Amino acid sequence: MLTQVDISAGLVSTADDMSPATSKLVNWLPDVAGVQRIRPALVSYATTGLGTAPLIGLYRWKTWIVGVDSDRLIYALPDATPTLWQAISDPATASTKLAGVGRPVFAESPSNLYIAGGLQIQKWTGVGNTARLGGTSPSTTHIANLAQRLVAIDPANPGRYRYSDLGEGNDTSWPALNFITAEARPDGLVAIRENTAELGLFGTSTTEIHGISTDPLTPFQRISTINVGCSAAHSIVRFDDYYFWLDDKRRIIKSDGRSYNSVGDAIQRDLRDLGTVSDAFGYREDTDRNGCLVWVFPTAGRTWAYDYTAQKWSERALYDGVSANTAWPVATHAFWDAKNINVVGASGTAGLYRLDTGARQDIGGTILAELVTGWQDFGTDHRKRSARVRVVMRRGTTPLGATSGQLEVAVEDDGKGFTPFRVIDLGQPYDTNPSVDCHFGGVFRRRRYWLRYSGTDEVSIAKLADDVTDLEAVA
Repeated sequence: MLTQVDISAGLVSTADDMSPATSKLVNWLPDVAGVQRIRPALVSYATTGLGTAPLIGLYRWKTWIVGVDSDRLIYALPDATPTLWQAISDPATASTKLAGVGRPVFAESPSNLYIAGGLQIQKWTGVGNTARLGGTSPSTTHIANLAQRLVAIDPANPGRYRYSDLGEGNDTSWPALNFITAEARPDGLVAIRENTAELGLFGTSTTEIHGISTDPLTPFQRISTINVGCSAAHSIVRFDDYYFWLDDKRRIIKSDGRSYNSVGDAIQRDLRDLGTVSDAFGYREDTDRNGCLVWVFPTAGRTWAYDYTAQKWSERALYDGVSANTAWPVATHAFWDAKNINVVGASGTAGLYRLDTGARQDIGGTILAELVTGWQDFGTDHRKRSARVRVVMRRGTTPLGATSGQLEVAVEDDGKGFTPFRVIDLGQPYDTNPSVDCHFGGVFRRRRYWLRYSGTDEVSIAKLADDVTDLEAVA
């Protein structure tokens, strides 16, 4: 009798390797119905006008995509000419480049864009080159705009944040007494973010929410505190009325600053096994297929995506062109609403890229997708015989006359190593039968399955099943 094997639950790498949970899910992306599809491909978006350094920061502001490269030069890509970057920094003028060595952090007011990178704040009005904010504004790593005031972490006093005087025209006025201390615990601030007229203050061991005060002498006041810190300043992703981030215990959590819950239990073991996590960054990626929150760990070379609708995890990687997957190269992300695309910068490579759900190659190269299930005993430790393994999948997607892509399937019985791969042809347009059987045979007590795909044809896997007979069943 055909018995279904679960391939829909997403990655659960925290579970022991002996469990029935999926232990490897790379470059597949399960949807809300549990169907496995290939993640969006990384595709070049052709533009001119950029320098030779990779983009390390992208931000959507008004009618531009604003980019910062690793040389600290700043560019703007207008909606009106969406393939021609406008340089808004002069390589020969330091004051027009982003100061510092930190990852760019953006904030905006009705009239201006602000960028912080560890030293002086940069300002752009939408005309000409950017310039230092100047006045009495501080050097900072993080900046936000709330209630007509700029707010910035004070690196000289790690538990404080400073704020400008009230009003759009007072962004350069930061009196020495314009500061507030996050007092719940004497831990330093790691990052600040704004959300729904509130300021999120992320410390090393606490998170505070400050709101707008009615006291004209103290514009912000504490609303709530939770005993959860932040271990990676740029891992914070604003999600509607919530934040997601990597906390001080290396959990991915969801919180509004009043309460929280961990959403990363499925990959907790992987997160704890990483070396450096402080350089992790996150972004929100919405496509026609899935809505994901993605966290990249550059030093560790690992990336995970959390489908926030299906509440399932998967891993992302880039094929090395030889034999293995390597680090996902995305270094920064922005959603370009005018074109309805996700644009990204790639580490080590100058230029702009986009994420394409219809493509099946990364920058012209192979996408290697792998799924390894957990161990299946089909409800009994008895010896079992397999008559066939059935895969239910989309077929007939290969253009007429072209060479079909092939899904590779292997099984492992009782820890004895995987069999050689059997291949399933994706089929020409006239070959659309979705159910294909592979015959591995074998007698086993427990079995697991390995699915691998590296073709360019459209593919989705709806079901995996094994036709097993219990050899020890009592008649």
